Amino acid sequence: MARALLSGAQRQVRVPLASPLAALAPGALIAMAEAVVPGRFVDGAEMATDRRRATHVAFADRWRRDRAGTMWRGAPVADAAEKWLAAVHCPAWACRLVLCVEWTRAESLQAITRADARAEGFGPWAPIRGFAKRWDKTHAVPGLRWADDPHVVVLGIVRVQV
Repeated sequence: MARALLSGAQRQVRVPLASPLAALAPGALIAMAEAVVPGRFVDGAEMATDRRRATHVAFADRWRRDRAGTMWRGAPVADAAEKWLAAVHCPAWACRLVLCVEWTRAESLQAITRADARAEGFGPWAPIRGFAKRWDKTHAVPGLRWADDPHVVVLGIVRVQV
């Protein structure tokens, strides 16, 4: 999802009606967290460290961000002791993706069109099938699965530069 958002391929997101995101109004901002490796420099060498001592974080795509918000591209994370933090533990200062909700609409999940599935970040070959597979992986609860065709809220999103 982060890759599609960063590239601009994802312009919509569908959320279940019970999700807190479903209540967002146009103009609301969403800070997206990502998995990161907290790092610092020791004697000029980049080292993985704990979140509290980190001077910067490394993302999976080799980009780095420091506490001041400066971004730079580095080598792939190669420290044998690297500890990836799950997105839920990503420090707030490390957020590089902020989304703005432009519009919302409610619909049934299976009302998604080919164009909508492409706007969800899926490629030109069978985008609805790809979307359905991802939906079932992230919403495996009875009543929320693709086959159950739950009602969802569609958020039209645009990336805000931070």
